[in-house]
Amino acid sequence: MFFILAPDELRRLRSAKGDPSRRSIVADIEEAAAPEACCAVDKAWYYINSCVKSPRFPVAHQAAQLAVSGGRQLHRGSGYVINLVTESQVEAAADALEAIGEAEFRAVFHAEETFAFNRQHFGYTPDDEKRRYCWTWFQRLGPFFRVAARTGRPVIFTVDCT
Repeated sequence: MFFILAPDELRRLRSAKGDPSRRSIVADIEEAAAPEACCAVDKAWYYINSCVKSPRFPVAHQAAQLAVSGGRQLHRGSGYVINLVTESQVEAAADALEAIGEAEFRAVFHAEETFAFNRQHFGYTPDDEKRRYCWTWFQRLGPFFRVAARTGRPVIFTVDCT
């Protein structure tokens, strides 16, 4: 889940002592978030992350990595992610996310390198149904990050991986 942070939410997260405190703050943010300040991507986050980190992902759009796996990691332990994309990074992320077309996404999604680890260890093979599912969720990210850029606010990406 992605959240556009208010200044006080960012201050609370940055000053929090320890992972349990940060997870509690994220729960508060999630509970209080206005619809326009949050963006769900369902389970597609994993596939989107694999695509933007793929060696086949267009170099010109690499700032899209900030969305899921870049930025500053605020959670140190395993099993949970709190990734902060700062105010100075959100515009580059928005530009990159909005510039990726469906044809580029399809090519990266089906590239051998993108899911090589999953193929090797889990027998995973991406198919068009999964790609369409991911593309549907991916298309929400560019406009969402654009809102954050226009308001000068940071974004966090959170996921419980347990």
